[in-house]
Amino acid sequence: MEALADRLDAEGLFAAAPTPPVEAGAEVRFIDAGVRLHPGIRVAGHMGLGAALVLLRLLPVRLVVHAARFAGRLPGRAASSAEADAVCAAVRQAVGWWPGRAACLEESLAAYLAAVLTGRRVAWVLGARFVPQGAHAWIATADAVHGQELTDWVWPYRAALTVEPSN
Repeated sequence: MEALADRLDAEGLFAAAPTPPVEAGAEVRFIDAGVRLHPGIRVAGHMGLGAALVLLRLLPVRLVVHAARFAGRLPGRAASSAEADAVCAAVRQAVGWWPGRAACLEESLAAYLAAVLTGRRVAWVLGARFVPQGAHAWIATADAVHGQELTDWVWPYRAALTVEPSN
């Protein structure tokens, strides 16, 4: 698979993300859903999850990406690792109330939108790995990957699409 990706890239038929959202040795941070959160962050987690579920169920992914890029234009500052962890935990708590499916794509988009709602900026990343094969979505700050499950010991994924804030 990796040789095929390299060959497609050499032919100009495969375009990877321009830069990875974090350095290769970035810290992988896990979700602590039991942490106590400020009520505003909890509300942002619920609102982010609701918006993510509506967007992903009603629109094609390309339009969801455009909506996320549009949201990234709102004013804010770069999130610290603790702030990114807090929005991940808030979304995970909100998912506990949701009776339907909410996997990494929904949770990562919800965390991205919750961060936007709290005036913080993170990158929303969609990626894949070759061995074992898998696709994944997550959020990232300048120095860490956030929102991972303790059971997902196989890292790294390679970024295929990165939605970064434009301000």
